[in-house]
Amino acid sequence: MRRRSLKNPLAVIALGMGALVVFMFPAGSLGSMRPDRQSTTGGEALPHLVIESAKHTLTLTVPGQPAVSMKAHGAYALTKGSFTVQQKVNDPIWKAPPTYFLRRGLEVPERGSPAHYVKGALGRQALFINDQVAIHNSLIWSDEVGGVRLNNEDMARLFETVKVGATIEVR
Repeated sequence: MRRRSLKNPLAVIALGMGALVVFMFPAGSLGSMRPDRQSTTGGEALPHLVIESAKHTLTLTVPGQPAVSMKAHGAYALTKGSFTVQQKVNDPIWKAPPTYFLRRGLEVPERGSPAHYVKGALGRQALFINDQVAIHNSLIWSDEVGGVRLNNEDMARLFETVKVGATIEVR
């Protein structure tokens, strides 16, 4: 077996399921990556989302199509930065934090109790930025549910268009 020399290698480290895997690529072998469009699936550029906290908008940019701006309720509560879509979920379940129960004068259920999980609080569809923050289409937005709430039509468009791995920029 012939070994290739890796001059200025690019290392990609993946950690998951208790295993650490390091991939080494020769410099330049991955081509040039534009920072705002580096996520791809099968060679196809993924849509890109920009959430403007101060303007309460979410803008969907799909390569080759005009950008679409949507009203984003609750956008002001997001942390600024770059994220990726981690999951797409139909009929998502919301995990109520202890404050949800305390504000209502209720006893906080034990950790892991099914009483923490509320179906319908996030609406019919959700794109998760992480395990706690979602772009969703619930009927209302509250600081307890959090994330970003879109109307049903906009959420359906986003859910159909955006793939896991798409970039989200919160400004």
